Amino acid sequence: MTTKDKGEVVMLWKDIWKIFDQEENREERLRKWMDPKLDNYYPIDYALSLASLAVNCTADKSLSRPTIAEIVLSLSLLTQPSSSTLERSLTSSGLDIEATQIVTSIAAR
Repeated sequence: MTTKDKGEVVMLWKDIWKIFDQEENREERLRKWMDPKLDNYYPIDYALSLASLAVNCTADKSLSRPTIAEIVLSLSLLTQPSSSTLERSLTSSGLDIEATQIVTSIAAR
C-alpha cells in the first residue's frame, strides 16, 4: 500500500495487475511504475518476471497462486546471471501465468 498526495490509499498490487492487462507497452508501463530513484538501472526482463510473480501471488483464486517452493525457485532463478538460463528454468518450474502473458514464460502447473 502507498498513500498519495491527497491522502488516498492505493493498493500497489492492483497497479501491477493493470500493467499486465495488455501486452503492448508493458515494459514502458512497468518502468513508469518502478521507483524513479532506480533510474532504469535494473534489467527490465527481470523486473517483468518479478512483477509477474507478484501478479501470480495475488491471484483471486488461491489454487491459482504458486506454492512457496515455486516462489522460492522463481526468486532464486532471478539471481542467476544468464537470462537464457532464467527463461529456460522458469519455463520448466511449473508456475502458471497465462493470464498475464509475461515476457519470460512461466509454465502451467
